[in-house]
Amino acid sequence: MNEPAKALIAIRLSERRAALQALLESIERIGAVYQANDVQTSLELVKVHHPALVLADFEFFSAISIYLTSAVVVLVENREEQERARTAGAAQVIVEGTPVSQLIAIIESLLEGESE
Repeated sequence: MNEPAKALIAIRLSERRAALQALLESIERIGAVYQANDVQTSLELVKVHHPALVLADFEFFSAISIYLTSAVVVLVENREEQERARTAGAAQVIVEGTPVSQLIAIIESLLEGESE
């Protein structure tokens, strides 16, 4: 059996971080979940914990993307951010309002790919 995956939520809005924390805790493959509400904390957590999964908003992803070797899901607000995140190398780009079930399926798929 694989070891539980570490995850990082790098998003400025506390309400969104809390919702994503609950979502990640519902996924069996996820172990420790770290949270960052600023770029500096995001960088420190990436360097120290090497999360297998990162959920980030576009602002944080833009600032820390060169340090990431993990599967990254970028949560965006509009099509412009969506294209820029894809170009920058995000594993998946999710537009706000995507159903939770779809987000869980994407995360599980990414984690399955990490374990292969």
